[in-house]
Amino acid sequence: MAIEDYTQLFDGTSAAAPMVSGIIALMLEANSSLSRRDIRWLLASTARPSQRGRCSGRELSSLPSVLNQNGYQPRIGFGIVDAKAAVNAAKGFKKLGNEIKCDSGIMVVEGSVGSIPDANAAGIRLEYTFDNDCLISRIEAVELEIAVDHNYSGDLRVRLSAPSQNFVDLSEPHRCVEDKCNSISEGFRFGIVRFMGEKSNGSWTLQIADELFEDSGQLLWWRLKLLGH
Repeated sequence: MAIEDYTQLFDGTSAAAPMVSGIIALMLEANSSLSRRDIRWLLASTARPSQRGRCSGRELSSLPSVLNQNGYQPRIGFGIVDAKAAVNAAKGFKKLGNEIKCDSGIMVVEGSVGSIPDANAAGIRLEYTFDNDCLISRIEAVELEIAVDHNYSGDLRVRLSAPSQNFVDLSEPHRCVEDKCNSISEGFRFGIVRFMGEKSNGSWTLQIADELFEDSGQLLWWRLKLLGH
């Protein structure tokens, strides 16, 4: 085999996808009744923490997690997939209950309430409360949809906080490719696993801030969906 036919370095999603797929195959061999929801839950709950280091130029840090005692790392998720722990957990695992969905519906934001000031880290804060009508005991995933009229969406920080006060930054200020940001005035959806294992009921808080100079914007509407059992 010629030396150019292989590489000593193999990382990123190109490496992760086949390795995790192989681990999932072992989990299904141990318990063929697992659903995709079960598999996601098991992989997240059994992941082991990554070694200390940097990712995309930043030090890795952990936030508290209800699902995984090792915490949640914003830049890489719950950690490194642990094949042995995941397969062992799959054996005899009782399937998650039927999936339940709770939906806030589209919440239109009018006037000054949705006005996002320029270069202001505080930004705007909006809340929505899921009450006892939402029967989810443990969250599996969250979907947040927002529509923002803004000339340069790369200025924005978008943060979602759960009733537990745990939070996740879904977008941070950044430069757009060739300084051209895609418009999100028609809506953009974030898929979130940060809150896996948490309770649904209580006040959820959306915070949007423009942290760089020159532009301001308007939040047009937002929508929050919870999925769990």
